[in-house]
Formats: sequence, C-alpha cells, structure tokens
Amino acid sequence: MDSYNIDLEKTSRKLFPIFLIVLVVAPLPLGSNRPWAWATLSIASFAMLAIYCFQFARGRVRAPSISIEIKLVAVTLMLWVIYQIFQIIPLPNNLLVSIAPLVNKLGMNMSTGLSRLNNSISIDSMNSLMEIIKSVFYFSIFILTILLVNRQDRLRNLMMALVISGVLQAVLGITTALLVNGSGYENFGDTVNSIVKGTFINRNHFAGFINLSIAAAVGLILAVGVRERRQIHRENLIRPWQAKLLDWRQYLAFYISLMIIALVFSQSRGGWLALATMITVGGITLFMQKGNYKELVSNYAAAVVVLCVILFFISGNVVVNRISDVGDSAVIRLNIWSDALTIIKQNWLVGIGDGNFQYIFPLFDTGINKKSVLHAHNDYLEMLVEQGVIGFSLFAIAVILALKNALSSLINSRKNRENAFAISSVMAISGFMAHGLIDFNFQVPSNAMYLFVFIAIATLQGNKALQTEKRDVAWEENLFEVRPEVRHYVYKSPGQSNPPTGN
Repeated sequence: MDSYNIDLEKTSRKLFPIFLIVLVVAPLPLGSNRPWAWATLSIASFAMLAIYCFQFARGRVRAPSISIEIKLVAVTLMLWVIYQIFQIIPLPNNLLVSIAPLVNKLGMNMSTGLSRLNNSISIDSMNSLMEIIKSVFYFSIFILTILLVNRQDRLRNLMMALVISGVLQAVLGITTALLVNGSGYENFGDTVNSIVKGTFINRNHFAGFINLSIAAAVGLILAVGVRERRQIHRENLIRPWQAKLLDWRQYLAFYISLMIIALVFSQSRGGWLALATMITVGGITLFMQKGNYKELVSNYAAAVVVLCVILFFISGNVVVNRISDVGDSAVIRLNIWSDALTIIKQNWLVGIGDGNFQYIFPLFDTGINKKSVLHAHNDYLEMLVEQGVIGFSLFAIAVILALKNALSSLINSRKNRENAFAISSVMAISGFMAHGLIDFNFQVPSNAMYLFVFIAIATLQGNKALQTEKRDVAWEENLFEVRPEVRHYVYKSPGQSNPPTGN
C-alpha cells in the first residue's frame, strides 16, 4: 500500500472515544473499588495501549510530540512501578535484614499469622502483585492521555467527559438520598440515610471524585475565548437563540452548582477541605499568569459567589453541624496515624510491600479498632508504610514535576485558553493531595485514575501540539458574524473587513 494513503490519525481517532467511555464508566461500579471492576478497566486500558503500540510499530500512527517534561514525568512514574515490582522479588537474606529489618523480623515470627511466600520485601507478595497491576493500570492511563490528547479540542472533550461523569454522580447521589430520606428537602442532610454518595461505597470517596470533576468544569469555564460553532450551527440554524440553546458552555455554571450541592450534602469533611484548597489554589494561580486575566477572574469570582450562595442558603446547618462533630473521628484518626508512624520508623526505607497496610497494622494497633483498620486514612502515611521513602519519593517527584510544568506554562503563556486548563489541573491535583491528608482516595481506583489523567494534563501544558485544533470541530467565533438578511453564519477571513455579498 502506498504510504501516502495511510491515515496516520485513524488509530488515535478510533481509540479516543473508547478512552472517554472508560473514564465515564469507571466510577459507576462502586468507584471500581472491586477486583472485577478495576480488572475490567485495566484490561481495556492495556488493550488500547497495545493497539496503539502495534499500529505505531507498523508505521500507521503519527508519533506525538514528546517534550523533555513529559519524558521526565513518564520515566519517574515508570521507576515508581518498577520499584513496586522490586518489592516482590526474592532477595538474599543478608540484604533483606539490612534494608528491611521489620519485614525480616515478621517473616521469622510465625505467630504473626502472616504467610511469606518468598524472601522478598513484601510481607504478602500476592496481594502486592494485585496492587502492582493497579499501578500499571494507572500508568497506562497516564500514557494514553499523553498519546491520545494531542489537540486542544480533544483536551476540551476530555474535560467535558470528566464533567459529565461528575454530573451523573451528583444527580444519582441527590436523587437516591431524597428517595431514601422520603421527606423532601426539609430534613435533607440531617440524617445518615440522606448522605449523598452516588454509586460510591463511601461519602469520602464520592467527595474526592466530585472535586476532580468540579476542577474540570472550572477549567472549561475559565477557557474564555474558546468558541464552538459546529456544522449544525453554521448551516442549519436560522435563529441565534437556537445556536445559544445548543451551546454547551452556558450549562457549565449549573453543572458546577449541582456538583457543589452534592458535595455539601455528602457531609464529607475531607471533601470540603479539598474544595477549599482548590478554591484557594485556583485564586492564587489566576494571578500568576501573564495574560489578560480580568475575564478569568470575573468568571472565577462568579463561581465562588455561587458556592457561597449554596453554602449559606441551601445547606443550612449541615456544614456547621458536621464540622462541630469532628471530635471522635479526629481521635480515631490520630491513633491510627500514630501507630502508622511507629511502623514507618521501624521500616522507613523500603516499606512492607504495596497493599499490605491492613495486614501489618493490627500488630501495632494501640487503639480501639483492632484488626478492623484497612487503610491509614492518610494517603501519605499509607504509601510510606507500604513503599517506604523510595517509593514515596518517586511518586512525589512525578507529581511535583507535573505541577511545575503546569505552573511554568501558566506563567509563560499569555493565552487564556491554555492557562485555563493549567489552572484546572493544578486545582485538581492540589485538592486531591489535600484530601489525602485525612482520607484514602488514592486507594479508590476511579479516583486514582482521574488523578493520573490530571497529572498527564498538567504535564502536557506548554506542549505546542496541544495548542492546535481540528478546524471543522472548533472555530473562532470572531471569524463568524450573523447576516440578518440571510439569517445564517458566514465565514469571514481574518483580514476581511466586510462579509461577502450574496447568498
């Protein structure tokens, strides 16, 4: 076949909608927090990545533009995954004693009830293997985002998919809570039965997910200057109000309001902390850019006003009552964190193997919840316990590099459209990290995979390829004007002062 007749965009064009479907479906089965759910998502992502690589090897895919920033983040995340694999590899006993004294001690003490399959760092290699598959899955999501989101219109469509997923969860959560409560909005939010949690097991998991979707919606709202004129707008619509009705942008404020309402009535204190962090970080980053931020600031201020209205006039006493009732929960968490720190001090370098916190914690639990704590309720402490300083540092470096790239792009770019998505990614990552201080969203597959999507988006900022658009999908609105005599849109070239006459 003549190589000039090969469609080099066909593979990514076919895979991108499937990628979006995977993202939208991910939170539906309990946040994919069941082996069958995340395994299905893993298979789908591995298959997409295999197809892309196979077509690339055949010369049927145009290689994307890969900057040094993208390479650094990708290599660091790859090393993070490789280190987790290293934890399940059998090691000489002398080496194990020197780098993991606690793990070696537990392996020699049969009374602990732990089953050591080999002389590895991980105290349960099979359980670690399952977590490694998850990490490879998250890494594949990162790589797929880098490979498939190679244009500005695809980035916008990706953000729209994240918003749609969040709105769907908000609607399901609010509807379910109202039906269970059975008394309308009078007592809504006052009982445990009316907690909004969507399809998630836990309200904190739901809140962590909703915050990521809110960040995506904020990015779309801030992307002023992006103008959408689809084919139906240009040729088939004869009235301006019809074009406005079908313009998706005008519904974004309503979507954000709906998701914030769901977040408030989830009664998740960690979710509220993450939202406050996102608002603060978003406000700071708005003034870091060199571009014309006046319109961005006005849109952002409007979103904050909407939030205040919801908090003071819709939520009632839900927020105040929930925050004032923090005593018992704080004591339990502080006890867990103290015991987790004890584990870290005894085995700080290499950890005990990914996914093994729930097995080792009962041996150090000094609190009242013996053998019932599955997670540390702090993503940082749990990662330090399981992966040690080495694994924790590798992941932290990848996140810092991604944030640095987004902030650097934000400072150097004068285009609001590019800055909007940089701000959105920084907000999402910072909110997720703040929530991780008191909860364990990183252990929820749907939330973790969305985090890796935002890490990829932050890494992509400043990439020249991302500044291009497919011109038959998105058009600059200032190149169009409505001619009243013929009542349809006429294209005007950039240097043309008056529209052409005639039909």
